Amino acid sequence: MRRFIKICNAVLPHVIIITGVVLAFGTLLGAKISIAQMPGGGINVSVIMFCTCSSGYMALIVGVGGTTSGLYWFSPATLYWTGSGFGPAFWLGYYTPGAGVCMIYAGLFCIDIQGSLMNWYGGSN
Repeated sequence: MRRFIKICNAVLPHVIIITGVVLAFGTLLGAKISIAQMPGGGINVSVIMFCTCSSGYMALIVGVGGTTSGLYWFSPATLYWTGSGFGPAFWLGYYTPGAGVCMIYAGLFCIDIQGSLMNWYGGSN
C-alpha cells in the first residue's frame, strides 16, 4: 500500500500538468461556436441547386449592403413565415453563417457545398 501511495504522489502532478496543457491547446485550436440566429435581409435571387445526396436546396441570396450575400441552404426544418423560398423575392429572416451543407452528386461520389443555414424565412413570392 505504501508503494502505491508513493507512485500516485509522484505521477499525479504530471498527469494534472499534461491534462491542463491538452485542455489549453484544445480550446485554442478547437472549433468555435457559431453565432446562431443572426438577422438578415435582401433579395433571394434564385434556387441554384437541389441537394441530390441530402435534403433541401441551395439558393443565391444578395444581401442588403452585400453583408449577407452568398449561398444559403434551405433545410426541411426552415420555417417559412411567408413565401416559399423559391424564385426572386425580398426576404427578412434569421440565418446561421456557415452552418448549411448541401451534398450533391458529382459523378462517382457526393461533394459538400458549404453555405449559411436559413433558419427562418419571411419573403414574398
